[in-house]
Amino acid sequence: MAEIQRYLEELLPEMECLRKHQIFSEQEVTAIIKKRTDFEYAVRRPNAKTKSNEYLRYIQYEMNLDLLRRKRKRRRGIRMLPEVGEYGGFRRIHFLFNRMLARSGSVAMWMQYIDFCVRAKSNIALSKVFVRAIQAHPAHAPFWVMTASWEFEHNLNIQAARGIMTRGTNLLKGNALLWREFFRLELFYRQKIADRIAFYGIDASALVAKPKSGSVDQTALPTSLEDSNNSNKDDGSGGGDGGDEMDRDDTETENEQTPEAQSSRKPDNAFLSGAIPIVIFKNAIKQRPRDLQFRIGLLSVLDEFENSERIADEIYASIQRDFADVDGAELVEQGSDRDQQLCILAWECLASRKLNALAAAGMRYKREEALKRKRKQEDEAILRRRRNQEKAAAGEEAEEEEEAVEEEEEGNDGAGSNGALQIDLENVNEEEFEAALYHAIDVYEVAIKKIIAPQMWQAYLEFCLRLLRGKASSLPFELLNRLTTRALLLCQRAYIPTTPTSSNTATPVVTPEIFEIWVELLLNTGDHRKALEVSEQAVADLPHSARLWKLRLQLLVRHSSVSRVLHDSHSNGNKRKRSALKRSDMDESVPSADAVWNDTLKAEFTRALSVLESAPISEAVPEAADGALELRTYFLELSIASQAPFGTVLEYAKKSLVSLSPKDKRRNALKVHLLLHIAAALGLDSARQFYQMCLEMPGTSLHFFGACIRVERMRVQPDYAVLRRLYLHALRDYGTTSTEMWLAFASMEKEAGNVGALSDIFVSAKKTLSDPSDFLRSYATTITI
Repeated sequence: MAEIQRYLEELLPEMECLRKHQIFSEQEVTAIIKKRTDFEYAVRRPNAKTKSNEYLRYIQYEMNLDLLRRKRKRRRGIRMLPEVGEYGGFRRIHFLFNRMLARSGSVAMWMQYIDFCVRAKSNIALSKVFVRAIQAHPAHAPFWVMTASWEFEHNLNIQAARGIMTRGTNLLKGNALLWREFFRLELFYRQKIADRIAFYGIDASALVAKPKSGSVDQTALPTSLEDSNNSNKDDGSGGGDGGDEMDRDDTETENEQTPEAQSSRKPDNAFLSGAIPIVIFKNAIKQRPRDLQFRIGLLSVLDEFENSERIADEIYASIQRDFADVDGAELVEQGSDRDQQLCILAWECLASRKLNALAAAGMRYKREEALKRKRKQEDEAILRRRRNQEKAAAGEEAEEEEEAVEEEEEGNDGAGSNGALQIDLENVNEEEFEAALYHAIDVYEVAIKKIIAPQMWQAYLEFCLRLLRGKASSLPFELLNRLTTRALLLCQRAYIPTTPTSSNTATPVVTPEIFEIWVELLLNTGDHRKALEVSEQAVADLPHSARLWKLRLQLLVRHSSVSRVLHDSHSNGNKRKRSALKRSDMDESVPSADAVWNDTLKAEFTRALSVLESAPISEAVPEAADGALELRTYFLELSIASQAPFGTVLEYAKKSLVSLSPKDKRRNALKVHLLLHIAAALGLDSARQFYQMCLEMPGTSLHFFGACIRVERMRVQPDYAVLRRLYLHALRDYGTTSTEMWLAFASMEKEAGNVGALSDIFVSAKKTLSDPSDFLRSYATTITI
């Protein structure tokens, strides 16, 4: 291995320098050379799969070694070593990365090399690494983005960044990440130029295009404020005669110096108004014409920047033109489900525009305030350190250092990835919010007239409900009432009763989701009786929807609980009325037994089961097949939680289990679910009664046996006799296949101190198991005494 020897000989000057300056001792130098020799042999092994891992271990060792060198150098007060000792470690790490990438340069390895260059501040090498990474993986879009970001942020070269992004978008046509980051890049550069103009107090009209280029993005600033003022003068007179200006009266001159007058005379600057981002957006949507989420993502990017109304107008106009302005009747009758979803999402996005703009402004305000506080803390820390240095020089006691509180940067919650409304009203003016809210309502009104589909009504109602759910405490009381009233009227408008035709019944015009929203709104207003009426109408119109039947049963339980509390409060006096109602205010998690086991609720439950179980397979509502089981499970959970008579609970549980085939996986899943529920709510004795009933049924799964054993082990002192019976029962059914059950049985006997039974278990398992090899191996390591 002459090549390995040559590599090691090249390290001798560096090692000698480090030994001479007492960074490493002779023994440590010997150990380092031996370790490097082992790594050199390891990376030359023929196994390609482990070679990359060996290189990474080698590189990590060199990084740790260089970190130790820097610490020891600082501890010994050495400011700078000779070049061979100071930079030898960094050069070797770069050398190892290049060797690794030359053999197998995966994306992850290139990312590790880039990360090392960034942390080591190897700027010259990093520029070359980016180019090589793109050459090795030209289809990996993040490499293009990182390269352009490096050119713009560190090299301050916007032209190079644009060229990289342009080549990337030409190569990877339609790549959403590249187009979105290209869009963000131009917005950053535009904001940077606008901030610079505002800082120097230059009029936007002074930002003129270079005469030799027609590109709108190549701009030039005046060299001085005097040039800026001269650029605003009228050049049409030709001779530079200022006689006309001397004839102006003083009042007109003063008026023209006001900011309002200057802004009215400002020509429209294409660059500052966002011409380049608009061009990028138009080119992007040509390659992604039906990607609405991509356009919504660009709007989220746009929320990070101020004065972007013109760009937002262009994006919203394209959304309305390409997705919202469609023939509603043709869309409902002939359009696909995806086309309908895109159209509805487009209308949601258009409706939430002003609300999202308010939310984005609020988030920008929060970020600015957080930045100001951070800068203030940094300035105070600098002043405190200076005072401490002065006091230390004077021999006085220094001030205590205060730890800076780091605030987590909040993301832009104005608009989610799907255009959903997420707005914080803390920093928003109420009048502006109300105007934006009514704008959204007006847009939705237009949408439901144009797109006559239940999904459009549902989107409108969900918009109102999101406001009432999340921001009810922040909304003004009058506005909250008006919004609630409008939502209830909207539910009534959305509901059209189904009428039978001569051939068959008409298709329901409302969805279960609309009925659920309607009921929730009524419950929020306290109208429980009306909510019951709506739920009755819901199950009448959509009888095979299990979620609506479950909703109706929940309302009946709540109504029974509230009626009982009202009756008790009237009989015992009005003193406890308010507190009793507060305690029972729709608390469905622990209802009373009377609320669950009344005749009305049982009759409704029986009616729901008969309807759902009689639903044909070809029914329009697909959830009817599993609806009966879901309803039985819910009713049993209510019965168990309310501590109803356990004999009746067992009877209903048996009916639910018998209704399923023994081979149905849902049957054993229901057994386990009810067993754990009973054990947690009613205790071990009730759980034993339940699982004894289940064990008598055919088709008990191994998973259910395990659940029974877990329930028995909940006791502080388990009953080993009961556990032994469960294990024997399980092994009669699954003794030939379940190695884990045999091992658990032996472990239980060992825990109980019944060592004599271990030999019998070992012999029985060895005879019964079809393949006892795993059992023998595990028994020897875990059970053998």
